[in-house]
Amino acid sequence: MALKIESLYYFMVLAETGSFTAAAEKLYMSQQALSNQIAQLEKSLGKILIQRSPGKVHSLTTAGQQLQLESQPLLSRMQALEKNNLAVTESEQPEICLRIGSILVLDAKIAQILHHWSQTEAHFRVQLTLPVAGPEQIEKQLLNQELDLGVLIDPPTQTGLAFQALAPEPYLIVGRAGLQAEWQTLQYISYISNSESQDHLLNRWPEKQWPRQIVAHADIAMALEIAQYSDFCLHIPRHFIDFESLSEICKPPFRTDFTPCLVWATAKTLPPVLEKLKLEIIQRLHSTPSSPFQVGS
Repeated sequence: MALKIESLYYFMVLAETGSFTAAAEKLYMSQQALSNQIAQLEKSLGKILIQRSPGKVHSLTTAGQQLQLESQPLLSRMQALEKNNLAVTESEQPEICLRIGSILVLDAKIAQILHHWSQTEAHFRVQLTLPVAGPEQIEKQLLNQELDLGVLIDPPTQTGLAFQALAPEPYLIVGRAGLQAEWQTLQYISYISNSESQDHLLNRWPEKQWPRQIVAHADIAMALEIAQYSDFCLHIPRHFIDFESLSEICKPPFRTDFTPCLVWATAKTLPPVLEKLKLEIIQRLHSTPSSPFQVGS
């Protein structure tokens, strides 16, 4: 298998941050997608590069340390070339920055749209905020014009905000392919988010009605990996899952989902480019054909 330069770059970012969560945020990709890229790189080289430990900062193996040392000059040269290329056209057009906040790891479909814009629109970049204080912080930043758009899992409560409900995101029970078991008997790895408030929002299993057995806790990337290679399972939002590596074992006899909302301040007029981007997200991901809702005036 050929060595891909983008996989090498993903590895270098992970090596610098020491965390799948931090590296995925910096790269604007899901933790599972990043984990898959690292796994492909390890397969290409035939070596284990990352020492994975549930709930801990990931460290490099001896092979990983050697790869980081050997790759740094190449990536430094690429960054210098990119910087020089950008400097030539820097004065031709002002930079366009979308400041977006999300209560969750940014939905994969929205991330794909933003990535496409970054590839096709000159001087367009994204600044992503994942606040630990919950949705109230995003609403406040929108009203203070510190953010252009926000993604919440519930409609906003503050006046002066408008929102559009996007397509619902279901939760699924996932595990390794071919696992034969009744969902009521499965043991689960409980995944850990960045804050207690996000734990409450992400994990909406109706525990009182259908108790489950929690055997361990891990961050999202590690929990998915454990589910992929063991008899333990995971109840998780669908957009965290890469179906090329994980398969759905069974659907529970109930439906749990959340409907993300794209939110913006009514008092702020977005630049034409960002307004066009907002409309594209709504058109491609909205759940109903109705007009955007407004909270207060």
